[in-house]
Amino acid sequence: MRIALALPMLAAIVAGCSGSADHRSPSAAPKAKAKAVSHRITRATAQDIAWLGRLEKWGQKFGRAFDHADVTYQGVLGGTRTKVELRVALRPLVRCPTSLARHVGAPPTARYSSTYTLLVRACRSQRRYALAVTRSFKRGQASALQQVEEEGGNADTFFEQAYMELDKAMLANRRLPVIGGKVTRSRIEPRFSQAASVIAHRKVEIRCWSRREWRSTLKEYGAVAGRTDLAGFAQPPGRASLWPESCAVLVGFVYRHRRPARGAALEDTAFAVALLAHETEHLVSAGGSEAETECYGMQDIRWLARGLGANRRYAALLAETYWARFYPYEPEGYGTKRCRNSGPLDAHPKSDVWP
Repeated sequence: MRIALALPMLAAIVAGCSGSADHRSPSAAPKAKAKAVSHRITRATAQDIAWLGRLEKWGQKFGRAFDHADVTYQGVLGGTRTKVELRVALRPLVRCPTSLARHVGAPPTARYSSTYTLLVRACRSQRRYALAVTRSFKRGQASALQQVEEEGGNADTFFEQAYMELDKAMLANRRLPVIGGKVTRSRIEPRFSQAASVIAHRKVEIRCWSRREWRSTLKEYGAVAGRTDLAGFAQPPGRASLWPESCAVLVGFVYRHRRPARGAALEDTAFAVALLAHETEHLVSAGGSEAETECYGMQDIRWLARGLGANRRYAALLAETYWARFYPYEPEGYGTKRCRNSGPLDAHPKSDVWP
């Protein structure tokens, strides 16, 4: 028998987040990640943001309970855990509808109503699924095995649909025009998108936001991600957003051919290219950890800088600057000793070029 524990849809949303707006070496800038759709999406209200915060906390707690139930189930099959322990571990799944209503509740506006409806359905399937798992260990309950598969699949589907509905309702996913060059409005940046698409080996979209709209977008997205100090976010499979400061630096780099050779300006440029590389790497490998994504993204800096117009020498300077001035100061979860020349995360182990 297979136990098909469906991960909460919030885990999928948060998978694209990274960095902090305070993550700087002696003088540079921030990082992070997200996805889009829709066309007439307005700013979320304060009540909406509070509801998203409750949903995020509930999703994290439920996800941990979910994982514990899975481990316990495998233990029962392997003879290391008891059926009593399994029943206890399955209780949060059985109580899913009740805990969702109590700790999250219906959304205050219609903005996320379809998301909540699907979450309720997912929880009901989750409850039936957990009860079927318990029955499946009893004699004469062969039909419970079929229900385990059916309800587990239903829960997976409803959670996924809930995530998609939430995604579509977010301001980060509103329709944007494609505009290149020095502009202050929110837009899809064609040159950044083109360079990132080469790294991703498929067409991807890079979004730059106005300062005002970035604050609103990040407030909503951050409520789901659990933090609002992000400098960018990726929304696999094909969309990423960058904060206005790094977009402005990249505009100067690409359209005005600015090539600072030292000081804060050089660090800001290295950071901006690295941020774009990091978010692009999230689109390449959505399931990678932040440490893996940061390491592989850093190794993309040379190629990305070349794609944005830099010569080989300057592209190398940006990569080396980031390695020397930023990587040693990575926040917890982003840096790793495995990220080094000829190390386990070296994407080109036969080359001495690093990063």
